[in-house]
Amino acid sequence: MNRQTVDRLNRVNREFYSEHAAEWDQVRDRPWQGWERVVEEVRPAAARGPLSVLDVGCGNGRFASYLNEQLGEFDYTGIDSSARLVELARSRIEPLSGVVSRLVEVDLSVRSLGESVGGRSFDLVVAFGLLHHVPSLTLRSRLVADLVEVTAPTGLLVVAFWQFAEFDRFRRRLVDWESFNRTHGDPIDLDQLEAGDYLLAWGDDRRAVRYCHWSGPAEIRELIASAGAASSELYSGREGDRFNLYALIRR
Repeated sequence: MNRQTVDRLNRVNREFYSEHAAEWDQVRDRPWQGWERVVEEVRPAAARGPLSVLDVGCGNGRFASYLNEQLGEFDYTGIDSSARLVELARSRIEPLSGVVSRLVEVDLSVRSLGESVGGRSFDLVVAFGLLHHVPSLTLRSRLVADLVEVTAPTGLLVVAFWQFAEFDRFRRRLVDWESFNRTHGDPIDLDQLEAGDYLLAWGDDRRAVRYCHWSGPAEIRELIASAGAASSELYSGREGDRFNLYALIRR
């Protein structure tokens, strides 16, 4: 995928979250199925002292709220490309007791993760609701490798992969690429799209769309292997289905 298409797809998502962040925030307030496993994995380390936590694609900061309820004190850095979501995250996180927070607006398609966090490493690194918004296998591979790199040698990295393409209720919301191009003055080069690339409508509003990529188990394993992680495990976020697949990764 060329740079022009990457930029165009990123702009689709920036425009969506700029216009619909408040609506998105209203229905994104509960913990995800699967987060409890993350907490149990890091609880022994948290008992020895406050963890350093990096939340990449932090959205409205609800993971920080959940972690605070479960573990109490920790040092938190949240990154997101949406200025509006960073504002929402700040308003949620700053009142939390025991959380020292830093929130940054960063576009990781143009700035490296290591540079964005000042070369720091973290005890817990998470990327929830992020990888499906990253255009191109090349950029996804680079991001997973960067996530591994900023994870402390004894730390834990957890990456979620939304399995929306496996559910009828989301497949019914898919917007045809050619239809999108006919109604937008800056069309997307369809020859540059990769398998698993979709446009997904927000509810019933076919005009409000997000770019989303579906990563199946084979691609997930390829991403992890190319990052050079020492060990990894995939688990489902909800008993009996695969709404999210989580990769539990150790350096």
